[in-house]
Amino acid sequence: MHHQQTSSLQCLVVGVIPMIKILYLHGFLGRPNGRKGNLLIDSLGAEVMRVPVMPFHAMDCIKGRIKDMGDRVALVGHSLGGFYATILSQKLNIPVVLLNPSVFPSESPILKQGDVLNGLGKLPSEWGLPHAVKQLKSLESEAIEINKPQNILVLAQTGDELNYSRCNWLLLELRTYQYSGWRP
Repeated sequence: MHHQQTSSLQCLVVGVIPMIKILYLHGFLGRPNGRKGNLLIDSLGAEVMRVPVMPFHAMDCIKGRIKDMGDRVALVGHSLGGFYATILSQKLNIPVVLLNPSVFPSESPILKQGDVLNGLGKLPSEWGLPHAVKQLKSLESEAIEINKPQNILVLAQTGDELNYSRCNWLLLELRTYQYSGWRP
């Protein structure tokens, strides 16, 4: 475990600052009401949203939701949601907790396959995955320029790719990305 001075993010995770509104951002093709979303709703009163597939549209929607939530908002982002949360933490100066964040999502094998499978079946080609990959690539430079590391707490697992050496972080020893045995 990496130790730094206690931050508002660490307090947020254990529920010491209930006046902060929390918005959960799921990963690529994830569900806002999946295991992690429900855990955050039940434990911390988080709000959830369906994150659009196209990255620029996703960023606009998330920014709009943050604005609608008012002052004192924190984000919790998983995987691709963590990628978006990283960028927004720096642009909007807000705290974020990242769960196994994606660092270079444009390189994801899932996006490069073309025929992406999930519980719903194959993605329609009109979703424009090649265009989504180009949008992600253009956002990656913003995600790696972390100039406000104090805004970020990373919860990662052994083997995760990380670009958060100056941030607060915890290394979790979990067997899956489901966080089934973890409680905030």
